This record gives sequence, C-alpha cells and structure tokens, in this order.
Amino acid sequence: MKAYQEMVEALTKGDQATLRNLAEVKAYRSSVNSTHSKAVSPLLGNIAWNQSKPFNNMCPIYDGKNRAVTGCVATAMAQVMAYYKHPKQLLQDIPEYTRKWYGRDVAVPGISKSDGVYDWDNMLPFYSSAEGSYTEAQANAVAKLMFHCGAAVKMGYGEMSGANLTPAPLAKYFGYDADMMLDLSRSLYSLAEWTQILDNELAAGRPVFYSGSSTDGGHQFICDGSDGQGLYHINWGWGGYQNGYFDVTILNPEKGGVGSGNAQDGYNRSCSMLVGVAPDNGKVDEPVAPFAPIVQSYWDKMSVFELTKNTRNQVSDKFALKIQNYFCNQSRQDMTGSLAYGILKSDGTYVPISGVKEFSFKGIQDNGNTYGNTLLFEFDYAFPIGQTTIYAIYSTDHVHWNKCANSEMRPYVVEATAQKLTQVRSQLKADITPTEELLGGFTNGFEITIQNQGDIEYLGAINIFSNTTATMPDQAAMDVYVTVPAHSSITRKVELSPSEGDLYLWLTDAGAENVFVNGKKFTVGATPAAPVFTVVKAWSNAAPNEYETEKATYGSNKVKAPKTNDAFAQFNFAIKNDGGTALLKYALIAYSTNERTFVPRFETVRVPGNGSITTISKSFDPNELGGNTIISDLWFMSLTDGKYYDIPTTLSKNRLDIVGSDGYYLFDPFNLIVYVTDQT
Repeated sequence: MKAYQEMVEALTKGDQATLRNLAEVKAYRSSVNSTHSKAVSPLLGNIAWNQSKPFNNMCPIYDGKNRAVTGCVATAMAQVMAYYKHPKQLLQDIPEYTRKWYGRDVAVPGISKSDGVYDWDNMLPFYSSAEGSYTEAQANAVAKLMFHCGAAVKMGYGEMSGANLTPAPLAKYFGYDADMMLDLSRSLYSLAEWTQILDNELAAGRPVFYSGSSTDGGHQFICDGSDGQGLYHINWGWGGYQNGYFDVTILNPEKGGVGSGNAQDGYNRSCSMLVGVAPDNGKVDEPVAPFAPIVQSYWDKMSVFELTKNTRNQVSDKFALKIQNYFCNQSRQDMTGSLAYGILKSDGTYVPISGVKEFSFKGIQDNGNTYGNTLLFEFDYAFPIGQTTIYAIYSTDHVHWNKCANSEMRPYVVEATAQKLTQVRSQLKADITPTEELLGGFTNGFEITIQNQGDIEYLGAINIFSNTTATMPDQAAMDVYVTVPAHSSITRKVELSPSEGDLYLWLTDAGAENVFVNGKKFTVGATPAAPVFTVVKAWSNAAPNEYETEKATYGSNKVKAPKTNDAFAQFNFAIKNDGGTALLKYALIAYSTNERTFVPRFETVRVPGNGSITTISKSFDPNELGGNTIISDLWFMSLTDGKYYDIPTTLSKNRLDIVGSDGYYLFDPFNLIVYVTDQT
C-alpha cells in the first residue's frame, strides 16, 4: 500500500502498463476460459473516492506535521458503506490504539459511539480538487467515515497507510451481516469457481471487497460490476482514475493511482475477496459461496512428498509414499474430524488410500489467523497403470469424504507403469516469441503462450531468465503470475530490454524445477538513429458541423463547442517520425471546463521511422472528469528522467467562440474541445 506522494511521483514519470491492451482483452473473451453471464452495471455508480484531501482530513498527523492518507482499505470500506448508506450510527466504541508503522509509533484516539453518527446526505459521490467545489460539512462528512473505517481495522497510519480487512470489524462496529460474509482466498478455487462467486454476488447487488498484490505491493479495491463477457468492473479507490473493466487473472491498471507500483503483472497475486457484504438482515444466512473449511497448505520447510518405494515387481504390488503438509480450519466454527489422502472415484466420491488421522481445530480468529497442525502420512497403495491424482480429503463422520482446499499448492499427480511410480511435477508447455523487431536499447514486446495439458488448474508464476550467452543464469529477469485452467492455453504480453547482439531466454515454473523453454536464441538489432517527431494531425470524435451552445461553458461564458453524440470524448493525434524507430512516452490528458479536474492517460509506444505516421488515441468519460465540456492536452516525456519536452507541430490553434458576443478563446493545437451530449 503506497503513499499519496508516490502516486504523484508515478504520475510525473508516466509509468506504462505493459499488459493491458485491446488484443489481450479480445483473446481473453474468445478463449475457452471466458464465461458469459448477465452484465451488471457498476453498483457504486459515480462514487469515486480517494485517499487524500478531503478524505484524510481527520486522519492522524504521523510525523508532527504531515497528515496520513486514509489507506486503501479504509477507502474501499467507506465507498461500499456509501453504496448502502449504512450504518446510520456506529454500533459501539472503537478503542484507542498505538501502532508502530514504518518505524514510528502513531497513536490513534478512541472513537465513541455517540460521535459515530454519519451524515450520508452531505457525502458527495465525487470530490473535485477545484476550489470551492465542496463545503466544509461535505468534507467533514466523508472524512469522519474514512477515519472511523481506518480506526476500526487498526490502520497503520503514515505516508504509506495500511491494514488488513476481515469480516469482524465490519460486523462489530458497522452492523454488516456476520454470518453472510466470507473471506475467500483465490488459491482455494478454480478460475471458473471464482468468477461464478463474483457473478452471484454482483447479481445479488452486493459489491465485493477484492485485494491483490503485485511484485511492488498490495492494494484493496472493489469489484462492483461485470460486462457479461468475462471482464469485471473495478473501482480502484483512486478518485475514479482507472476505474474500468479488467480480466481478474491480470488486474493491471495503468500506473498512477495510490499503490499502483511499477509491476507488469498487476494485482493478481495472493488475491482474496470478501463476499456477502450487506447490512445485517437479522436472520441466520446460508453460505453465499461454496466453502471448504479444511485447508491443506504448502510450507517450504515442512511440506514433504516422497516416493519411499517407487518400484514393484508386478501390477498388483504396492508403492510406498510419504506426504506431510500443514492443515488448518478457515471456518468460524470449531471442527473435529478425520484427515487422509485419497482419490476421486468415477461416481464423484472421494475415498482414502492412506491411513486416517483425527483432527480438532478451533475456528478462525477475528484477525484472520487460523488454527491447525502439520500432519505426516506414510502409506502404500497399488496405483493402477497411468496417471492418478492424490487429494487431501476430510470427513466429519468417517463415511462421507470431501476434498480439502489447497493453499499455494495443488493436488499431487503420479504416473505408474507396471514396475515404476514417478511424480508428475508439471503438465505445462510454454513458448515465447517476439511481437516486433528486436532492437537494442529498446523495451521490446514478447508473447508467452502457456498450455496446460493436465486436469488441475495452474495458478502461479512463470519465470523468465535471460542472458547474452547460452548459460542459464541463477536469477530470473522477471516473472509473470498466471492462471491456466485445465486443458486450456493462455497468452500473456511481457517486455524485456536486451542489448544489441545475442539474446537467450528460458521459461520455467515458479520453483524453476521444470524448464519449458531452454535457452531459445534471438538476435537483437542495433539501436536506430535518433527520431524526428512532428505532430501532423489532431482530431476528436465530435460530429461534423454539430455544436452545443446552451450547455457548453468555459469559465462564466456559454461557448460554441463541437459536439459528440457518443457517451465519451475521444482525442486522436497523428505523429510523423522522419528519423529512426523510437519509443515515445506521452500523456494524453483531458479536463472539464467547469471542474478543472484533469485525468491523464499514460502510454509508451514504439514509433516507426522513415516518414511513418503513428496515431495515438484515448477516450474519456465525462463522469470521471465531472463535466461534459472537455478539453484535451498532450504532453511528451523523456524516457530517461521523465521531464517534459515539446514536439513541433504545423497545426493551427483552436478557436472557441463565446455565445452572444464576438469574443472567443484561442487554444493551443493540442487543446481540442468536445461537448459530450448528456446520455440520460
């Protein structure tokens, strides 16, 4: 969870989101993994809150002078509560606490129930940064809610605020339904099961708290809608910035929001979601999602899988195995029962093939900690010829057996011949190919294709190793976290920056135990000559000869603004390059004339040379800008230090006439004006 300061720095640098592109969305939608459910419009509507002013106006001063940001957990909680407008009042006092956070002891005062009356009518869905756009009462209303949310989860306050969200504080302090909420881990479900749970929650009108990590840190956000074609609407908690539809196996917003970081793979690691979030209905509810209470977990120093006798004389003879893992109870209820390793029969039932061990585990704690134990199973079994999947299973009656959930691991697969037993460690195949000419000194695009030939979904990292020689290095250059459902394939985009000459690449699984691509050789060309850029054309999606003169404004004046009948403004610029092929980093920006709230779209594109023309285009929703009269701007940034520079243009300035007078405004060539027709 990153600080607001880091967001500003990331905005200035214009970090690129390398995975999110139209081609990948199309590929996802057309793949065998894409599900089709009923579309659900974003439940939160135009609620778009952030972490800084005015939202953090009541957060603690963490270093004697600077006020802490709210934290992404508090912002997510507050937005969902604003959706329900619940509770009217805090249910009980929130005690004071002191938490050490990034080396500082930050004291957080207690909050009394009487101080917890929430002024929902004074909370705006969007708070503009424009001077005078909200009242003190409107600022205080949202700031109080944000602070109470943070204190309830014992937020660590500072320039980077952070906490974990569990059902307990939502129920205890704010009256949300304790027996309906479930905290689910992505690793315990298949992708199909996971998205089915999401679809069910959204269809029931319940926003979902969603969290995930990249290699750069974690973030809490909200899933509140779907497009019905396998993509889900995410409210990132960045004041509307980057809210949109995403593949939940990638979750990669463009950089710039609080906590966005720089990782290529998005917030798709260690994902979890809190479902069943709604005000308490006063009755005992059935679980809103399938939920295996007993979890088998992989612990590096404790987990063991060993074939202690891997040969036999004839098919009827037994092999011997040793398996050890950690087991815990993730349900709220204390549980007793039996554990074993077993197989799935053709009739869909599980049966033990090992000895049985009894367990007695307490229910999960309010802070999310679980109770469990490490158990060792040593057994023999006459595996039939072919592949067999071995599952951890549990029973509460010694008769009916159920599959345990798996955390950070998968069921074991073995393959038997008449005489020998081996472990099948991977059933993946993979390849990597460039998507463009490889050039030294450039960020070059590659496409990874991964095929899963097994019965069990793969959820984990694919490591990419690179070298200038045919020797595989010890450390991976990067990894990509992927979901590959059983008997299917996926593609992912990655970027590498090799030097001129030979390039060798390797692909392995997370532990580098299985090598899928072994030193594949590529040739990287020389760095091209310097580019010579010129902006030669600029246009929008405004309809020809159509203008808005009644509702379009600039300052205090009505203006004659080009009008579009689309629900968005789209700005396009054509850039000619008379030099060598180059990378161009830019920010295409839009702001509304009444709010003066600007939204940037950052990108780095490869621009061919020798007179080629490249078009860049970005679209903007008036809801994210707070107004319908929208003006564009185009900034160019250095690839090395992020500083802005000018690109020449032969284009004329843009004239915006004032209605009812001979006056007009004159804008620079990159300032295109569009009025987006009200769609209501």
